[in-house]
Amino acid sequence: MHLIPASDEQRVCPICFADNHCGVDRSGGCWCFHEIIPARLLDEIQKDWRMTACICIQCVLAFKGQNATDPKIDGIP
Repeated sequence: MHLIPASDEQRVCPICFADNHCGVDRSGGCWCFHEIIPARLLDEIQKDWRMTACICIQCVLAFKGQNATDPKIDGIP
């Protein structure tokens, strides 16, 4: 499988605007390939940033930590 290298814009978290450490161009793929990103967190992304870059692991973990008692955290209704 050939992976397309991430551009500079794709390496910016659409929530905190820090480096998202995207690994899409690595042989093992990006860390987010193995992580469940909560649907409610995805909803927090500005519409023009959606589907353009990965959310960073710090934002994902912070969101999950703030919502740890919510049974809907992993996008399950």
